Amino acid sequence: MITETENQYFYIVSYFLNGHFIKWEEVVQRDRFNIGIADELTLFLPGQDNYVSAKVVSTEVVSEDEYKVFLVS
Repeated sequence: MITETENQYFYIVSYFLNGHFIKWEEVVQRDRFNIGIADELTLFLPGQDNYVSAKVVSTEVVSEDEYKVFLVS
């Protein structure tokens, strides 16, 4: 369920890079239907000391307040 606080909506976004889960984060938005994922992202890789540039290939709605973002490097 989306929680509204002062017209803010909270989403959980999970990121998958080349088919592997990378991380999840909570995203706060004012627009209920647009989570604002950029076309290209720079991600820190957990457990490693480097970053990777990735392109968004698709997003999937899991529930009313949860999304999956699929990336390729």
